[in-house]
Amino acid sequence: INVRDVSCLVTPVGCVGIPHKACLEQGIPIIAVKANTTVLNDKMPEEFIFVENYLEAAGMIAGMRAGISIDSMKGKL
Repeated sequence: INVRDVSCLVTPVGCVGIPHKACLEQGIPIIAVKANTTVLNDKMPEEFIFVENYLEAAGMIAGMRAGISIDSMKGKL
């Protein structure tokens, strides 16, 4: 897998490591899922996109692929 093959990274809240830092450096969006936690308690960068669950994460990915801006998808309906 190459960095050009990655359009976004989906991760549990509280988990930050080398893949996350690489995505941030490359401008690849990172979606953090609040419903999935780990024993880790890493500080989450502000650049992460926070969603409640994996259904919202899937919707966010679908929207990004369709060309919808991330900011317009983060608002409350």
